[in-house]
Amino acid sequence: INLINGLEKKKKELENKLHVLKHDQRRKRKKRSDFKAVIHQIVDKHPDVADTLKRFKRIDRFRPKLEVDQPALLQTIIDITLSSAAADDRRQTESLRSIKTLDNLSEELENRGFSISRSATYLRLLPRRSNTSEVEYLKDLAILFGSKSVFVISQDDKARVPLGLPAAKQQAPILMHLEYRMELPDHDFVVAEKHKLIPSVYGALIFKNKQLSYSGPTYIGIRSGKHEHSTAFTHLADLSKCLSLIEFKCYSHTDDNKLKPILIVFTDGGPDENPRFPKARQCYADLFIRNNLDVLFVAINAPDHSVYNPIERRMAPLSHDLSGLILPHQYYGNHLDDNGKTINKDLEQQNFQRAGEVLAEVWSNTVIDTHAVVAEYVPPSTNLYKPNDPDEQWKSKHVRQSQYCLQIVKCDDINCCSPLRTNLKSILSNGFLPPPIPYECTNIGISYSEKGKNIGSFGGLLQRLALNSIQPQTKFLQFPFDYYCPTVEEKLTKRICEICGLYLPSKSAKISHNKIHRKPRTENSLLLQVKLQELIIQS
Repeated sequence: INLINGLEKKKKELENKLHVLKHDQRRKRKKRSDFKAVIHQIVDKHPDVADTLKRFKRIDRFRPKLEVDQPALLQTIIDITLSSAAADDRRQTESLRSIKTLDNLSEELENRGFSISRSATYLRLLPRRSNTSEVEYLKDLAILFGSKSVFVISQDDKARVPLGLPAAKQQAPILMHLEYRMELPDHDFVVAEKHKLIPSVYGALIFKNKQLSYSGPTYIGIRSGKHEHSTAFTHLADLSKCLSLIEFKCYSHTDDNKLKPILIVFTDGGPDENPRFPKARQCYADLFIRNNLDVLFVAINAPDHSVYNPIERRMAPLSHDLSGLILPHQYYGNHLDDNGKTINKDLEQQNFQRAGEVLAEVWSNTVIDTHAVVAEYVPPSTNLYKPNDPDEQWKSKHVRQSQYCLQIVKCDDINCCSPLRTNLKSILSNGFLPPPIPYECTNIGISYSEKGKNIGSFGGLLQRLALNSIQPQTKFLQFPFDYYCPTVEEKLTKRICEICGLYLPSKSAKISHNKIHRKPRTENSLLLQVKLQELIIQS
């Protein structure tokens, strides 16, 4: 009985509370309605205050963009961040120095009377160019085909690690044994010229919940900065090495121990990694042929946007492990004279190798997001594998290059390539990615944006394939892949073959490609040349 009485009492309390809340809801609704009516009367009677109360006279219910109420916002951001902006050294004027951080930009916009949050400012700084779409296309393609047939890897060279100096210019907590003795160098200058190590970092991007993640095993190839350079051939050797590791094979290979048919590589735009350059292209072509891939995609980010490379997320924990570390530069003895010149080359290489092994040992103990890091020192090699560049006829059938992307795809000729292991060409008609095109909504429906106007947006891969029939008409035989890329707008015509319409990454590549269109010498022309030579000899 007491339980029933208690429940009835609690029910009455809740009913009374609900009645109060409903009454309060009606009262607030009426207050808001009366307030809006008064505001509209003020706007109608006093047009001079209408601009201040813009949001009360809008017809649309949705929240408009900030640029609607603040039309000068984007132009002001450009004026503030302009690289030519400067400040008076004597502070006699109010001229600004170019803003370098997001916080400074947000503060300056607030000082100029704009109402915008820090995150909204950041969103207006993100690139809206076509070169970012290629990376998004590849991510969509990877998610579409899944982990059974796709392997994604990201690579980049980490900053060089000096010998005999603190390896990282940062501070971090260090757990040490009490018996260890702290030591610091007596100098902060470079021990000798080129006394640094070059770490090349390769990270697999695995799938989690059917989505492409930033996690996966990591391989680091450490080389001497004095006895070897970072080139396209060293990257090919490192890439082949990491694909053979047990830590990578469970993600990179199929059940029959073959490399997955679709390989996607995200890399940096340096001269040793840029797939637009001939040596990098011939290395990737060799990787494609040796592993019998269906397709190989290599994509880079635009200049000054390498921070968006997925491997950059692993650089921070790697740098953290270098805090408080000084790599030995004379473990086996001093190989330098008083002027810092090398007096014993063999001893120098041994000291470099020892320093590289110490660095590899430190990084091999690192675990990034529950995944292992495999690091090793790679001694200088004089017989580094250098593949041959395929002929122009093969490249015209299998290779498509643009400013920021390389695509190598099998052809349909059974005498040239083995059958595809996937149904890639049922999604991509010729196996290659479609050129990025921005679209916008117009009065007649969906239409492509005009070139040079940043109005439309580059959608995902599936959206681009669905709108493939909607694209601008050009004077070229084939629609150029970089048609909407502002970086190569002036060079576009010079990169297109006039005979077949193929778009090429550079003017020199076009000259090499034109060799396949030259008419072969006929037998009559050869006989004519022989007769001319005989006449010259007789005369």
